[in-house]
Amino acid sequence: MGLDIVAYSKLVLESNGDREEGNYNVGCFYPQTFKQQYEPLIEGQYYKSENDSISFKAGSYGGYNHWRNQLAQLIYKTDAKVIWEDIDKYRGKPFINLIHFSDCEGTIGSVASKQLAKDFQDYQYLVDEDLDVYFKEKYSEWRNAFELASDDGAVVFC
Repeated sequence: MGLDIVAYSKLVLESNGDREEGNYNVGCFYPQTFKQQYEPLIEGQYYKSENDSISFKAGSYGGYNHWRNQLAQLIYKTDAKVIWEDIDKYRGKPFINLIHFSDCEGTIGSVASKQLAKDFQDYQYLVDEDLDVYFKEKYSEWRNAFELASDDGAVVFC
């Protein structure tokens, strides 16, 4: 069991009839703690994308948390746990919408996806210097997911 990621672009709100038929890609919800990452999606609504989507395995839950901790170390020289415990100090900074997010399920909407796509682009040079092949591979997958979701889409953790 592990964390699966699906990224969509150009999500369109579905009508009730389409929902009843199961004709949708994303049934969106957000954990209350991460409401800001959800924008502009509407909680409890269903969305469909007729454009491309991408998916990947972020790893086991422990593996994903290890990778996310490596990201925190790379950017902030501290563990993710330290960031979670003092989130107000880090709010609005690079990668926080990912570092301070659920590790099991939830949805990141296009507003946070745009910022995260920029963060992944801006800090690529640090990853290029890193020797950890697995970290680089996951960094690339996350970057692609947020770049796609930046176009009125979402990244769904399931």
